[in-house]
Amino acid sequence: GASCGQRVDIHNSLAGRVHLTPIFTNKLDTVLIIDDEPFQTEWLTDYFTAIGLKVEHEQDLQKALEVLESNRFRFVIIDLSIPFSPALAQPLASLGTEFFRYPGLMAARKARTTGHNTYQTIVYSVHDSDEVQGYVDKIRCCYILKGRPRELKMHIDGHMRRLPHGWKGNASP
Repeated sequence: GASCGQRVDIHNSLAGRVHLTPIFTNKLDTVLIIDDEPFQTEWLTDYFTAIGLKVEHEQDLQKALEVLESNRFRFVIIDLSIPFSPALAQPLASLGTEFFRYPGLMAARKARTTGHNTYQTIVYSVHDSDEVQGYVDKIRCCYILKGRPRELKMHIDGHMRRLPHGWKGNASP
């Protein structure tokens, strides 16, 4: 059978051999920042660029979900309060009131279910509450408060050389 992160390409089978093609584009050299207030994350872009990583930004939930559907990033930084289209109102509500109140949780959940490890998926928000921490813990990702850049940098620095589980390639950018 196909291993995690791959699908069987039946059409290109030769002489009974099955070829595996990647489902995701692995972007070990890129960080995805999901936040609708780019001025809040300018320092993050500067920081990641300074340590040799590229940065992609998404400013709404729909586009973030689309990007996460087919790409895996070195890190995914997610603001809890990101805008979403009316088409996502029902899917968010069906996941629970916490997803409707904090739509970034849906992006974090998508990142976790598309191959991003716990340490790669970082919810970065101003909401400092045990309630939010509980939601983030259920998804099994990191939670770092905005306004604590040292804490975020320590987390990133501590995991830069770590190759995400199941990924191939060099961990250095």
